Amino acid sequence: MTTPLPRPLQQRPFTIAQAAELGVGRGRLHGPACQAVHRGVFASADLPLTLALRVDAALLVLPPDAIVTGVTGLHLWGVTVGNSNPLTFASTNRVDTRRAGVRVSRTRQLPPGEGRRASPDACFFSAVSSLDLLDAVAAGDWLVRLGLTTVPSLLASAATQQWRDCRRVRAAAALVRKRVDSTARHACGCASS
Repeated sequence: MTTPLPRPLQQRPFTIAQAAELGVGRGRLHGPACQAVHRGVFASADLPLTLALRVDAALLVLPPDAIVTGVTGLHLWGVTVGNSNPLTFASTNRVDTRRAGVRVSRTRQLPPGEGRRASPDACFFSAVSSLDLLDAVAAGDWLVRLGLTTVPSLLASAATQQWRDCRRVRAAAALVRKRVDSTARHACGCASS
C-alpha cells in the first residue's frame, strides 16, 4: 500500500525542498505516489498532467518574475492554436534557466498580464513568431470571439510594437475579424502541425 502524500502536496506541484519541509524524502518522490513534472519538481501521481499543472510546476523553478506567454499562454486563455510545447515564458531576469520543454525569453520589460499569465493580446503578439499566418489570424479571431480582446485593441497594440516580428504581428492583427469563425479549422482537427 502506498502512503499518501501530505495534504498540501496532493493538489499542486511541489519542489524537492517543499516536499522535504513536510517530511517527504527524495526516495519517496521517485516512488509510485509521485510523478516528475520537471527536473526538481513533482506532483501527486493522482493528478492529471495537464498544461496548467505543467505551467504551475515550471513557475516553481523559473525566475520569480517569469510570466506565461506565447502559444502556451494562448492555450491557457482557451485558444488552442499551435503547439503549446515547449512551454513559453518571459522574464527580465538575466540568469540562464534551462529546463527541458521550457523556453524563457529574456525581455527588458514584462508584457502586461494577470498574475503570472500575460494578457491575451501579449500572448497573441508573442505567439505570432511561432505560428503560420493562418494560425495567427485564427488565434486572433478566437480571442475576439471569446471576448478576451477586440479588433481595435489588437490593431492599436500591434501599431506600437517595436520588436523583431512586429511586421508579422501587424499583418496578422490586420486580418483578424470580429465575426469570423476561423476557429472551426482547429475544432475539426484541421489545424496545421
